[in-house]
Amino acid sequence: QARADVWLKELQEFVRAGKLPALEIMTLPNDHTSGGQAGKPTPRAYMADNDLALGRIIEALSKSPFWKNTVVFVLEDDAQAGTDHVDSHRSPLLVISAYNRGKVFHRFANTTDVVATIEDILGLGRMSQFDHYGRALREIWEATPDLTPYTALVSSVPLDEKNPRRGAMAEASKQLVLERPD
Repeated sequence: QARADVWLKELQEFVRAGKLPALEIMTLPNDHTSGGQAGKPTPRAYMADNDLALGRIIEALSKSPFWKNTVVFVLEDDAQAGTDHVDSHRSPLLVISAYNRGKVFHRFANTTDVVATIEDILGLGRMSQFDHYGRALREIWEATPDLTPYTALVSSVPLDEKNPRRGAMAEASKQLVLERPD
């Protein structure tokens, strides 16, 4: 929520100035969680916090004058141990824009495909051999926008839910390095 709060204040400044940067990159790091560390938020609370932060950001964007020309790509930093059922190199990807309609596309997609798509949108050339071979996500767009604003959902998981002070998960989590993203 703290990162979302800061970004929402910046968005208000962009609205006042009438100009949004062409590209912004934001990290919502709570999906890494603190495992079962005693007294820390539960993995459910961390994920709910990330989801709510993203929902608030999309709601604000969708109500801003920039929405018609904005797209948000949401992807994990890497597949890690949460590999996809199709390919271990593929990570979950959400694309949020007035120009797509919540369809599901079943195709191999990875970070280089997202980078290639961003490069196409911004009119840039390919920056490396990796995104050169990325396949831009051209099939996901609709011809006309749906400018209906989003409404962030309130979390059904308490954001302050904590792990128990004792137990197997608390002991196992002592072996993990969870103080910083990997």
